[in-house]
Amino acid sequence: MELQTALANTTDENQQILGDMSQKTEQCLYLTELNKLRLSSSVSVDNIRNGMTGSATTLVQHRDTFQSSQQLFDQIINKFFATIQSSKKLRLVLKKRLSLPLTLKRHRWN
Repeated sequence: MELQTALANTTDENQQILGDMSQKTEQCLYLTELNKLRLSSSVSVDNIRNGMTGSATTLVQHRDTFQSSQQLFDQIINKFFATIQSSKKLRLVLKKRLSLPLTLKRHRWN
């Protein structure tokens, strides 16, 4: 009887050990999959980071180009307004000269 009890206890212990091993195996597989996911997400994060770095560099280059274009545009606008002012002054001078008596006009133009 003792032998049967010992055998029954051993069988129960074996079943418990097998259950624990099965549970540990599942945990190990789960952790392995979790680690694979973490590694692949790290690679994805690195790829995104590198892509953002490239985009930021391109954006800075475009900003610099835009600032140069803006400066050129400002210079053109300033020259345009200076031309308008000069044209107004020239028109006033010509208007005054053309309204002078004829004798003075000849004298001034020569």
